[in-house]
Parts: sequence; structure tokens; C-alpha cells
Amino acid sequence: METPFDTKALVEKLKAQGLPLAEEAVELVVKETFAWIKESATIHPNAIVKAAVPLALQVIEPLAYKEIDKIDGKEG
Repeated sequence: METPFDTKALVEKLKAQGLPLAEEAVELVVKETFAWIKESATIHPNAIVKAAVPLALQVIEPLAYKEIDKIDGKEG
């Protein structure tokens, strides 16, 4: 890996383990994971978690989807 968080490098490592990835499948997994994180934060007893997680996800989600879009080497 030459750059931090290189999604192409991650995909190649996963392929080497026998796990081929389609961009659409990864997008679905990430979408559900973000929904699960949001739901968990909503019912978390700690007020800091309730406040911080949604704010953090506002930054993280667009970045994650931008990286996911690079998996197949095509835009969109």
C-alpha cells in the first residue's frame, strides 16, 4: 500500500483471501453499518455518544462513499 486507506489495496488483499467484492455489495454493507451505528448512538445511555456519533458520521459517510466508488475503477 502506497497511500493511507487505499481502497484498491484493501480490495486486492480481500481478493487474495478469496473474497471478491462488488462495489454495490460494499455500498450496501456500509450503508447498513452506518444505519446500525446511528441507531446504536440514538439509544446509547451516554449523551456524548448520542451527540458525537451523528456529527462524526456527517464527515465520515461522504468520505466512505467516495472511496467505495473507486472499487470498480469507474466513477459512479
